[in-house]
Amino acid sequence: MTLPPAARGVRGVLEGVGVTGIAFEPVRYRGLRPKLDQWYQLIALSEPAEIVAPTIAGCGPFDLDDAGVYRCPHGHSIGLNLLSELSIERCSPGTDVVRTRQYVGARLGVRRPSRALLVSQKVRHIVAALGLKGWRFEVAHVAAGRR
Repeated sequence: MTLPPAARGVRGVLEGVGVTGIAFEPVRYRGLRPKLDQWYQLIALSEPAEIVAPTIAGCGPFDLDDAGVYRCPHGHSIGLNLLSELSIERCSPGTDVVRTRQYVGARLGVRRPSRALLVSQKVRHIVAALGLKGWRFEVAHVAAGRR
């Protein structure tokens, strides 16, 4: 795999190598600060992946939130913290970036629930090869799905 020479930032690199399933939208700011023209937010375009068992979420290792305080009864939020490796249902092939359908976390002050973002080995290798900062990877498992 050859990387584009002197690609500007992560956006330029990921677009240059043809990473699929993403788009970049400019960050907009209203206020007294100058425009953030060079800042972009990564948006996952693919269909969301379903989090499945044996993924475990709860308040902590000894508190699995049995009362369901941090779980949505409709399945939108699975708990306060992700306590195990993530397992997802098989999703559409050929997509390098996928987000989960369910959220993890709770609204606490300025914090809010978030979806997990999953990337392919291709993206992980690009990030590692270029030494891009601000990325952290964890293992995720793909289970045989219902689809």
